[in-house]
Amino acid sequence: MTKRTKIIIASVGLVLFGYYMMNKRKKSMAEQADFDTKPSAITENNTLSFVKVLENGTRSEEVKALQKALKGGLVVDGIFGNLTEARLKEVTGKTKITLQEYNNIILNK
Repeated sequence: MTKRTKIIIASVGLVLFGYYMMNKRKKSMAEQADFDTKPSAITENNTLSFVKVLENGTRSEEVKALQKALKGGLVVDGIFGNLTEARLKEVTGKTKITLQEYNNIILNK
């Protein structure tokens, strides 16, 4: 394989990777925009536990709801990691919270 062929293959790979990442980000932003139109902080699903304590290491649908509500460019993946914890602390001053507490804090501001 010639050097020119290798460069072309690498360039096509980079373009395809960039296209994939743009679409992934666009989808994430669309989900965030959809959530932003709702009137209260977290109300989209009656099957969520509003009393479950969410903290670093928690993986659940409740964490996804919290991440959507926190906004700030978080990836909504349902995994409560360091970025979610930092954003929660920035918004509420807490490092762990329930959805009920979050709603009370946000809706009473």
